[in-house]
Amino acid sequence: MEFTVRKNIVALALTLTLIFLVLASSAAPLEASTRPGLIGVSVHSLTTREADLVKLVNVQWVRADVAELPNEYSFATIVANAKSRGIRILGILDIWTMKWDWNFTLSNWENAVRTSVAQYKDDVDAWEIWNEPEYPSNPITAERYFEMLRIAYSIIKEYAPDSKVLMGGGLHLNTGGDPWLGRDVAFAKRLSELGADQYADGISFHAYPWTNKVASWVWERYDKSLGFYRSLFKKHLEVWITETGYPAEEEGEMSQSAYLAKALSFFGEKAVDAFFWYELRDTAYSNPTPTFGLLTKTLTPRPAFYSLQGLLTTGP
Repeated sequence: MEFTVRKNIVALALTLTLIFLVLASSAAPLEASTRPGLIGVSVHSLTTREADLVKLVNVQWVRADVAELPNEYSFATIVANAKSRGIRILGILDIWTMKWDWNFTLSNWENAVRTSVAQYKDDVDAWEIWNEPEYPSNPITAERYFEMLRIAYSIIKEYAPDSKVLMGGGLHLNTGGDPWLGRDVAFAKRLSELGADQYADGISFHAYPWTNKVASWVWERYDKSLGFYRSLFKKHLEVWITETGYPAEEEGEMSQSAYLAKALSFFGEKAVDAFFWYELRDTAYSNPTPTFGLLTKTLTPRPAFYSLQGLLTTGP
């Protein structure tokens, strides 16, 4: 009797799971006019299995640090597995590229950028200059960042003139109460004064709720921040959301999936040019593991995976 009850419970759970997955994967796709034209996902590794899952979820791009790391974490491996499946690449030139040497000079930076761009000029379609330069633990001044951007832009356009260069390093759209978010505003104002936009094709932003519940004010502040940054620079720059995400541990996997769907349509309505979800897979080397991934550490798809797949389905 007890075995029968348990068996029925398991069968019911499996049935409900199957129903949910079918519904999630068959979600009504967003019209191309109501979503960003370019959809991608951030990765820290890209095994053949991970690359197959990226292809399966229907995104066209991956974003990764340009780094010399072992095995599937190597940028060379990420490039090879992505390109073999027709997936395009946004490469981040950042502290990983500098082998985590925070004492690097501008000459060191120039050499590292030239080496990386020369190697991947035929594979990388866009380059993001640094990642969160105003992060409090190791901030970079706007003046130094301006010189780094100028150097990188010149090298990239020399080797790959059609590749896009993104400035800003992921300026935060101001949402939560963390005081360091405001530093990005001052940073961006100074970049504008220096004329940094002449050395970029686009500007990148990171958008996180910074709260354990996604309230309406999150979207209002995203909108306000976007408006501010767009008005700041003289040159028309493409707007790339290179990171947005919501960890499953905050309100559960269904809330994560709901945030993804809302963010995709919200930023589409705001006419952003690119949207990257953070991230493909829960970061395997972090402990405790953040749960931002479309996939768990063991590559099990979350509801957000199927939701994104359904939203991006283009039909026959």
